[in-house]
Parts: sequence; structure tokens; C-alpha cells
Amino acid sequence: MSKSIKAYQSGFSFLLSSKKIWFLIYGLNVGFAILVALPLNNYLKSTISDSLATNNEFLQFNYTYISDFLANYGSGLEVVFNTSIYILLSYFIIMVFISGGMVTIIQNRDKYQEFSNFWKGGAVLFWRFLRLDFYFILIYLVIAAIGFSIFQFGGLSVFEMESETGLINRFYIIAIVMSILFFILGIIHIYAKLFISKTNKILIHKDVLKAFSFCIKNFGIVILLGIINLLVFGIFAGFYFWFRNHYYFSNSPILLLFVIGQLFILFRIACRIIRTASFEALSRGE
Repeated sequence: MSKSIKAYQSGFSFLLSSKKIWFLIYGLNVGFAILVALPLNNYLKSTISDSLATNNEFLQFNYTYISDFLANYGSGLEVVFNTSIYILLSYFIIMVFISGGMVTIIQNRDKYQEFSNFWKGGAVLFWRFLRLDFYFILIYLVIAAIGFSIFQFGGLSVFEMESETGLINRFYIIAIVMSILFFILGIIHIYAKLFISKTNKILIHKDVLKAFSFCIKNFGIVILLGIINLLVFGIFAGFYFWFRNHYYFSNSPILLLFVIGQLFILFRIACRIIRTASFEALSRGE
């Protein structure tokens, strides 16, 4: 347990000593959001700003308002939907690049933390990290498909069941098992990036196997460190959502809500940096 705590402390120390990288990643996230939001916001204002659907009744499931919205502005929704796909792909690519830069800085925490090295690391590791993320996404999808297949085994129609209790229990069991698997895979994913960044090999399968082997050999310590990272994030995220649900629709100043939202984004990025840096510290035996 002490190793996991020391590793987390090392990750936190790295965050405090790398504030410019922290704010650089924040700036890239905000910059991307602004580039996407401004034209999309202008388009929505020009198409649906005067719709009946902007009334408060639309916040509830009101068939009349929803029908009016779809009948008059369905084409606008189609454009928004198609644009969202490209936005998600663009965001995914940017996150891959940022991940490469962040891992490079973390791996060389005692040598340099210049912006130029962040950009260089993101470029050098981009294609390997992109392939790695693609492979892990496929693994996640396969696990999700297996979980859904098991869930629907025996049918999903509640009308053909004596009780829906079995279906509900099956759902909770599968959800818990899948969450644990995703949690472990997420840790292996991070270590795969750390090991890939240490080599210049085009093929990455050996580094992935090395990450898997490291996690198996240090399973208890690695899992405990992952739980510590998850708990810290969960506590602060829970407080944020509690605050938002209680004050978002109140008379709180818009500026205050905006600041709270930006602080949460900064916190999310901080947790990501601490998590990666703490796992890296554990692999170095700190």
C-alpha cells in the first residue's frame, strides 16, 4: 500500500512542478471547444433560435413541441449530428497527440519540460499511440458485445418473464464485471503507452505484452494505485455535479457557474496527468 501512496504522491508532485504543461493541455482543450462551439452556435441561432422548442415546455417530453421542432428544423439537426461525428473524430486525434506529448514530458521529468518537447513527443508518438488506442477501442467493443450477448441470453421481453428481477440482476452483474474489466484494461493501456514511448520500434505488440506482464506481476499495487486515482477523481467529480445540480438553474451568477465549470476541466486534466505520472513512478520503483 505504501508503494501505491508514494507513487500517487510522486504523480501529484509532478503536476505541481509541471503547471505550464498542465495549463497548455487546458488551453488546447478550451481552444478546440471554442473553434467548434462558435460556428455551431451561430448555425443553431440562425436555424432554431425562434422555434417553439426553445420554451421551457421543451425541457419536458412534450410531443407537440418535439414534433414541431423536428418538422421545421429536422435538417438542422441532421447537420448537427453529422458535424458531431467529425468533431468527435477531431477531438480523438487531438487527444492522441496530447497523450504523446504528456507521456514524453512525464518520461523525462528529470531532464526537460519545455513546450517544444511536448510538441515533439506528440508528433513522434502519434501514429503508434493512434494504433494503440484503436486496438484498445476494438477490445472494449468486443467486451461490450460479449456482455450484451450474455445480457440478452434468454430474451429481453419482460412480458414473457415471470419476474423482471432476473433481468435486472443479470444487468447489474454484467455491468459490474465489465466495469472491472474496463478499469484493468485502462491501466494496461496507460502502461502500454509508457513502454511504447521508451522505444523507437514501429511494432507495438511487444510493448503491449510487456505492459500486460508488468500489471500481472504487480497486480495488487497497480490496482490499488488505480483505485486511489479513481477515488480522488470520484470525490471531486461528485462534489462538482452536486453543486451543479443544486445551483445550475438557480439565480447564481453566470460568471460563477462558468468559473466552476472551468475549474472542473482543470481538475479533470490534473487527474489525468497525476494518474499517468503516478503509474510511471510505480514502474520506476518510486
